[in-house]
Amino acid sequence: MNFLVIGKGNWSHNYVETINKHPKASLSIHLSARAAINDSKINLKYFETIIEKYNIDIIILSAIPSAQIKILKLLLEFKGSIILEKPLFTSQNDKDFFKNLPSSIKSRIFVNHFHFFSEDFLKTINKLKSKHINKIHIYDYGKGPNREFISPIFDWGPHSFGIVSHFAENFQINEIIKKDSLYGEKWFISLKTNSNIKIKILTGNGFNDKKRRVIFYDNSMKKIIYEESQKKLNFSSMYCLIDSSINNNQIIDTYSIAFNSCSSILKIKNFQKNS
Repeated sequence: MNFLVIGKGNWSHNYVETINKHPKASLSIHLSARAAINDSKINLKYFETIIEKYNIDIIILSAIPSAQIKILKLLLEFKGSIILEKPLFTSQNDKDFFKNLPSSIKSRIFVNHFHFFSEDFLKTINKLKSKHINKIHIYDYGKGPNREFISPIFDWGPHSFGIVSHFAENFQINEIIKKDSLYGEKWFISLKTNSNIKIKILTGNGFNDKKRRVIFYDNSMKKIIYEESQKKLNFSSMYCLIDSSINNNQIIDTYSIAFNSCSSILKIKNFQKNS
């Protein structure tokens, strides 16, 4: 399968490395997002020409949300799978764009919510099907980075709220505390879902170290713990993502996960702004 990767940031190089290690994947061309957007303004058939010339099967967009949207608008006739980075959007206008996408496009979009391509995480949530979950504590934070075009809550928050959206469509906000630190922002968020699951989240880029850990409590307060190393997540989950796009299947609909997680963060930001 022939891949087109768009975006030249650090994360795009992880995609390139993973594609090169997959026996069914071939990197046909790797473009700068900024250059591709500029070239498409000059030549309206720029992407159509690239796709035809290199016989592209799968496109990966690894860029900031605004750039991904600009490019995606030019790929609506593409019939292959499209991989997007999170967050999908950071504003209501961009949310409306994704909400109004035809279902035929949504069904072909894979979003790099890496938990949902992690074998260990999928095994964990499979175990939870037979249990009544009472509480969830999510620790997903780090020491930096500070990104120029994405706020920390939209950079780190989709991981946590992707997990939340898997277990509940709606929630009420009990408490939000945002603290600035030497490294960035610390977010302490308390929620209660419509199914009475109590959720606490620690996220942001303002902590002294990095942690990715989820503790699930059943109604007997027994703990089910998920924790995975960042190195393993970076490679194994991305490999599964590439594999899923090749086979055009994903166990969990990551488009919906990504859409709902960004919608939740908009809700969190509005609540914090108005409180």
